[in-house]
Amino acid sequence: MEARRTIAIALVLSSLFYFTGVRAADDARAAKVAWAQSLGLDRLSDIGGALLKEQRQPLVLNRHGESRTIQNCDDYLSAVSDGFVPANNFENTRSSDYVERCFALQFLLQVSPSADVGVIQKWPEGMVASIPPLLCPAECGGPKAREWKAALDNGTPWVKWDPDLVVEPFNGRTAVLHDAEGWVYSMSLVVQSDSPVDQSQRTREQRFGILACASVQQGAYHECKFVVLSPDGLKLRQIYSRP
Repeated sequence: MEARRTIAIALVLSSLFYFTGVRAADDARAAKVAWAQSLGLDRLSDIGGALLKEQRQPLVLNRHGESRTIQNCDDYLSAVSDGFVPANNFENTRSSDYVERCFALQFLLQVSPSADVGVIQKWPEGMVASIPPLLCPAECGGPKAREWKAALDNGTPWVKWDPDLVVEPFNGRTAVLHDAEGWVYSMSLVVQSDSPVDQSQRTREQRFGILACASVQQGAYHECKFVVLSPDGLKLRQIYSRP
């Protein structure tokens, strides 16, 4: 039974990357890439213009009393790299659109020339159950914070680290989870890539860009970050997170 379970997990992780609405190509040497329609991209060459496109609402970021008004992703990425953060919880809540769009575009800038381009419509089968705990609630501190960090670093599935976590039914690119303490977590699959990492093309690296948000059912707290995960054996590990 354990051997069957191990084989099943391996099959799930080996099939995590796929495309819906793929255009082109049999060139295994190129990267395969897909992104959510919410980014408004038709092709990778449109990223430069997308970075300069004004968002629906400006965002105010602060740094040690200095204020900066953000109009587009180019402004946002520059400000964040300079240490600016949302001025208050209201701005923090509104920043989720910037976190999703701007860091996803930055991710796509780093993808090698792509032969296959697709549109993400839903999560790969079984992937959500393998995702490690991407967010720790605001009051997370002390021993719980250390346990959370260890689980994240080890690639422990979130649903195993927190047995009370419930994954709500979903059929799309956003999964919603909630725990017994009233915290709600949403995870939206935004970009994904499958790129060769050596000249032989035998080794490829899969990466998944996710908008992960936390909020509380009775309260104003809201936090979002853009997280990149990559399969590592039978686990998913966090490569980096922004901001």
